[in-house]
Amino acid sequence: MTPDLALQLMSDMLLAALLVGAPILGLSMLVGLAISILQVVTQIQEILPIEIDLRHLFEAPTVSKLAAVIDARRGDLGEQERALWAEILADYEQMSTGSL
Repeated sequence: MTPDLALQLMSDMLLAALLVGAPILGLSMLVGLAISILQVVTQIQEILPIEIDLRHLFEAPTVSKLAAVIDARRGDLGEQERALWAEILADYEQMSTGSL
């Protein structure tokens, strides 16, 4: 996700909140949530060789459902991306077992 798109989405959310009369505290919480969601999408895309968008987070609002979406997207990868995916998973497994 590009920074321009992220700013546009936050502007859209701000305008929508103002149109429905959201109180200022609720509005700041909404903006904070939007930033957190954008950070999750950005981090996923920085780590894994997949494209994911905000729609996926809203359609899969739990960790297990999002993991299933990410796993399903793995089927769309080419050979190089699959090799990178396997390397990422192997590195993670080494880190989680403390054998680095």
